[in-house]
Amino acid sequence: MSENPSNSRDSAKEKTARYRLRVAVFWIGIVVAVIAAFTTGVTTWQDYMVKDAARNQLRAHIVVKPEQLPTLEEGKRPRLRGSYYNIGRTPAYDQGSRAHILVAEYPLTRTLTDEECDKEQTTLKRKNKWFVGEIPHPETVRDEPFNHSEIEAIQKGQAAVYFYGRICYADIFGESHHTDFCLYWRWDGGRFTPALFCAQGNIVD
Repeated sequence: MSENPSNSRDSAKEKTARYRLRVAVFWIGIVVAVIAAFTTGVTTWQDYMVKDAARNQLRAHIVVKPEQLPTLEEGKRPRLRGSYYNIGRTPAYDQGSRAHILVAEYPLTRTLTDEECDKEQTTLKRKNKWFVGEIPHPETVRDEPFNHSEIEAIQKGQAAVYFYGRICYADIFGESHHTDFCLYWRWDGGRFTPALFCAQGNIVD
């Protein structure tokens, strides 16, 4: 007995309809998954950005506040005493610092850099290394005294006294940071100017 042609056509239509339905469901599922993944990713990224911004606002930030450079005098070693100032909202943990005094050309034609932070060797020894606000740093003294040629160059405005280095510290989140600093003093009207920031070398990480 032969199959009714109309039944065959109906069966083919049903198969086609079911196939199209499965394909539609498949693609709808993919679209929903992509949207869900994107939405989750955006939420996660936004959360990360908000948390990171909050940490940056709260964490410690260290800057240098040196005292005025003493009078220029041949045969005397240049020396500086000052302080580190935590301008952040939470304490900083001192992990050591290095500072140097240099007489060099003015304007400065080189970038003064310091070594990487070394947590094992620190120049600051305190029982309690956590601090907020301002703390004094050890006096920095150059090994060589001012000589005649340096004094002459400084007084002619051809040289200046530079103070540079690196402060290493950690924040309350356990992350390490450092501050590179570079300041200088010029001769003006028979005395040193107040400390001025170098055009380069001042970076807070």
